[in-house]
Amino acid sequence: MGAHLHQHQSEFKYHLNWVDIDKDPELKRIYDVDVPVVRYKGEVIFYHFFDEEQLRLSFANGPS
Repeated sequence: MGAHLHQHQSEFKYHLNWVDIDKDPELKRIYDVDVPVVRYKGEVIFYHFFDEEQLRLSFANGPS
């Protein structure tokens, strides 16, 4: 998933912040087996697999 996210960075101008949920008990409780997780503006936009359509929708319709 990381490679796909890096591929779209120049188009959408976002910063990636990698977080190890095993080092944060609250994140581990919330996401546990639902990793990787991609969030944008505090909202989860997809779990497990990269979804280009959802990424594009999130940036097109998301808050600015």
